Amino acid sequence: VQCNMKGFVETIELDVNNRDGTIPVEMKDLEFLDILNFENNRLRGEIPEEFNDTLVRLRLNKNRLTGTIPGTLSSRLVALYLADNNLEGTLDDLLEGSQLLNRLELENNSLSGDIPPSLSELTSLKIARFNGNDFEGSMPDKVCNNPDQNIAILAVDCDKVDCDCCTPACAR
Repeated sequence: VQCNMKGFVETIELDVNNRDGTIPVEMKDLEFLDILNFENNRLRGEIPEEFNDTLVRLRLNKNRLTGTIPGTLSSRLVALYLADNNLEGTLDDLLEGSQLLNRLELENNSLSGDIPPSLSELTSLKIARFNGNDFEGSMPDKVCNNPDQNIAILAVDCDKVDCDCCTPACAR
């Protein structure tokens, strides 16, 4: 745990700590928190609906989290790591207002539906992993044909999602 010069919590990194339990809803009260890392623990339950507006990195990979991904996460998020949980639902509201995201790790959950065209609005995005879920359909043309977007890794399950611009490439 790191605090700023005034004693306010800015960073909580409790990864690989065998932490059990749920994520406290009171996290939203840490008004200067910018990094929250509970990666690789045994956390269960749902992701709280609200975090503060200063949060830029949320690392909750490799836990036992369930439910949907709240569409009310911080609009200042730069990195969102939610891989290897038991999350479900769609991405409909998640990407709205997330223009600063450069890393989106959602692999190995039970997410479903289509990958929304709003992904094309995330022009800072460099890595997006959607594989290991139940997405289907096609990667939106707006994503593949956006000259302002330079995604280095765009991963899907090629047998479920048709994608001409994914890297690694989907075999034809």
